[in-house]
Amino acid sequence: MKIRKITWAYYIKCCYCLSNLLKEKTNDKSIIITMPRGGYIPSSIVSYVLGINKIFSYGYSSYQNKTKVGKNIYQDLSSCNLSKCNVFLIDDIIDTSHTVDDAKKHILSKDADINLFVASVFVKKNSLSAADFYVKVLNSNEWLEFPYDE
Repeated sequence: MKIRKITWAYYIKCCYCLSNLLKEKTNDKSIIITMPRGGYIPSSIVSYVLGINKIFSYGYSSYQNKTKVGKNIYQDLSSCNLSKCNVFLIDDIIDTSHTVDDAKKHILSKDADINLFVASVFVKKNSLSAADFYVKVLNSNEWLEFPYDE
């Protein structure tokens, strides 16, 4: 697997690009659901750029380091009202799309009247269909090393 190091400057620039892509779908009932931990930085930048004050975390993990492990929901969305909202599900990368597909199902099960958009800074070619908005497409054999991974 090819490892690609991402610098802070490049990553922040990509997060601002993602914000610009989401502008057209933002309204006064927009909220962000972030995928910890990787989604915190892009979600924070998007929230400031677009003026979205509500950010919720959906804690779901399927990786430990670089190893795929079982599904684990460790933080649910029980306290948020998603009805009639434009919901942006944001993560740093969509790798296999299994995590984001499971998260989408879970979010949509909360209320039928949700406009859900999946946004990711990076997405692998084999998972393009899982993302509504993304900045960069990666080959399936690339593993990103984010600046916060060091």
